[in-house]
Amino acid sequence: MMPHDLNNNGKRSLPIHRKMLKLRRGKYVRSMSVIGRRREMEDSVAIEEGFIINKGLSNEYDFFGVYDGHGGSLVAQACRQRLHELVIEQVGDEGGDDK
Repeated sequence: MMPHDLNNNGKRSLPIHRKMLKLRRGKYVRSMSVIGRRREMEDSVAIEEGFIINKGLSNEYDFFGVYDGHGGSLVAQACRQRLHELVIEQVGDEGGDDK
């Protein structure tokens, strides 16, 4: 059974999906999605820890992406799988050493 939240009238609202992830550095990330009137979730979320590492400055950057499924679930999934790689290609060496 899918969790539901109650609206102001005490009635059930649309199904809500919640996820929580603990990152390596001890911080937590949460996401929440509402399906709406569609039968299945078409949105997608990406989390890439250590996305860009700048060894000279001892900085590490994470990537967080939220992709709306307006183009369908396949478009959102393709963005989740590839967009962070395209960003690394564009940043190149200017942003530090990539993963």
